[in-house]
Amino acid sequence: MPKSKYALTLTCDKPGFQTAVHEIPSDVEAMTIGNVLVGGIVGLAIDAGTGAMNKYDANVTVTLTPGTS
Repeated sequence: MPKSKYALTLTCDKPGFQTAVHEIPSDVEAMTIGNVLVGGIVGLAIDAGTGAMNKYDANVTVTLTPGTS
């Protein structure tokens, strides 16, 4: 999954359960500050353009509710 500054929307479907939608926000990597100090504005621009300065949670839990899908 490519990283970006935008949140991801996760949709889970399973027969016999309601459809669940979960938004996964994009956060800034801690290493971005170091890259700005070392690479300056050019390093920040490259990281922003490639998505390298962004991250998503590694684990996401989505609870499915029984019911009509």
